[in-house]
Amino acid sequence: MSFWAYLITIPALIMFALFVPKIPKTELTTGSKVKGSTKKSKLPNAIFGYMILTFIVITFYMIMGIKVPTLMVNAGYGTATSASYVILGLSLGAMLGGILFGRVFTWLKDYILVAAFLSLGLAMFLIAISNTTWLTVLGGFLTGIGARLFFPWILNAVNLGGSGNIMATSLILIAYNLAGSLSPYTALLIQNVLHIDNIRNLFWINMIVFVILAVVMSLVNKLKNVRTTD
Repeated sequence: MSFWAYLITIPALIMFALFVPKIPKTELTTGSKVKGSTKKSKLPNAIFGYMILTFIVITFYMIMGIKVPTLMVNAGYGTATSASYVILGLSLGAMLGGILFGRVFTWLKDYILVAAFLSLGLAMFLIAISNTTWLTVLGGFLTGIGARLFFPWILNAVNLGGSGNIMATSLILIAYNLAGSLSPYTALLIQNVLHIDNIRNLFWINMIVFVILAVVMSLVNKLKNVRTTD
């Protein structure tokens, strides 16, 4: 029954087909072709920092999805099926985060990363203390919001405000996919190195990581503001 939730993609597909306009094809003149061919997109100076940040965030984000079923079953308040509702909550949160990104970014600017990491940290806190399915679903929902506030920001940052840097985007996607692929092994590594026997403690680690990231990004933004005013 939990798989019925994926029917939500059908109205999304219909609305996309009806309301998303087609991008018109424009023919370039000979001069514009020469100009476009000689112009090269320069990689952002902080591209490797963006890749490392993406790897860290996506790693701990994916650990949540991997370990939630084990947590719910071991804690005795859920099953693998009820854990799927958490993933549904995550998907709905991601949809809401994507819808709100533009407005939130206009309001918060680069502080949107602080909001994203605080949302992820709160989500991990709720999951760590949860003994009910609904609270864990709420944690999944907040996880989706935080992740979808982070990833569009990182893509916008590496594309230099919309200039379309294909190489930079590809590097970020590589970091994203690599983090997702390695996340099960990263989770096991963290558990073995830190001798974590209780899965709840893994979510406490996740929370600490996201809170640290929120503090670091808050300090970085303050330093940028100080340099700008000077």
